[in-house]
Amino acid sequence: MLASGIGLIAAVGLPGTIELAGMANLALAASVGWLNRGVTADTKMPTAVSAAATPRPSIGRLLLLVALATGLSSFIYEMCWIRRLSRVLGAATHSFELMLSAFILGLALGGWWIRLRIDRINDHLRWLGTIQIAMGVCALISLAT
Repeated sequence: MLASGIGLIAAVGLPGTIELAGMANLALAASVGWLNRGVTADTKMPTAVSAAATPRPSIGRLLLLVALATGLSSFIYEMCWIRRLSRVLGAATHSFELMLSAFILGLALGGWWIRLRIDRINDHLRWLGTIQIAMGVCALISLAT
């Protein structure tokens, strides 16, 4: 995304950038299909939650609401930052590509970070609450800048 906004559009134009993105998506799909060949239901990775650790239905609904609120607040937060960045950068397109790149990088790094620690976490709900509070504090701090 960031590379397309900075260099590809200038080099090959918008239609060429879209064609390159389509080819990259097809190549990625083909490589994932190739890597996943021969994988059956028996050889897939087990799920993180066992049947004994399945949350109660009321907890499940609460977790869905937390996921909804987190996604909605992240979307609103992203839109606000795009508008804020467009005041500095002058173009909404560059603000969007910069914010989206930072957002995707944050998701990737956060997923990698928690993957390394998920087996050592005993109370997942407490961790979820702690992470939610930390995200809110970081959002408040960014408003002051």
